[in-house]
Amino acid sequence: MRSCVHVDCDRPAHAKGMCLKHYKAAYRATNQERIAAYRAAWRAENLERTATYDAAYHAENRERHAAYYAAWQVTDVGKEARAKGTATYRATAHGKALRTAAWARRRALKAGVSIGEPFTNTAIFDRAGWVCGLCGLPVDRDLAWPNPASASLDHAIPLAKGGAHSMANVQLAHLKCNLSKGSRLTARRPT
Repeated sequence: MRSCVHVDCDRPAHAKGMCLKHYKAAYRATNQERIAAYRAAWRAENLERTATYDAAYHAENRERHAAYYAAWQVTDVGKEARAKGTATYRATAHGKALRTAAWARRRALKAGVSIGEPFTNTAIFDRAGWVCGLCGLPVDRDLAWPNPASASLDHAIPLAKGGAHSMANVQLAHLKCNLSKGSRLTARRPT
């Protein structure tokens, strides 16, 4: 097998007598304009697509977001922590709960399923009495993700199967139970 034509390179030849590393470098050097044009076209296409999607998302959900943030402003998180986006607010338990809820709602919107009234994971966990809806065992409040026994939010009818992101369709589950269930309608029974 031939080796690369470059001095001090013992790699096998790929094309035009060069190894893959040197061949790619030579290709980039001779085709800079074409590569730059391709990258610019790709960026323009993806920025346009993202901007269109974001504009439609915000137009569709502007009123609901306004109500959601109006409810957030009346909660008692302290005067210095009220400014949206401040590190002080984000560090509060309430700020973390709202971020988690917003992430879950965004995930549901991307899946194209219906969404009910805003809720936090803690409200669902308290409703369930901190008992796993899949295995029936108690869930320890002090454990945090990624502990397999920590609390997680499970959709009874998964988002992948068209289930709604609403209080009627969610339940508390151990992280391990939730992950083993996956996108099935019922949990897999241990053997």
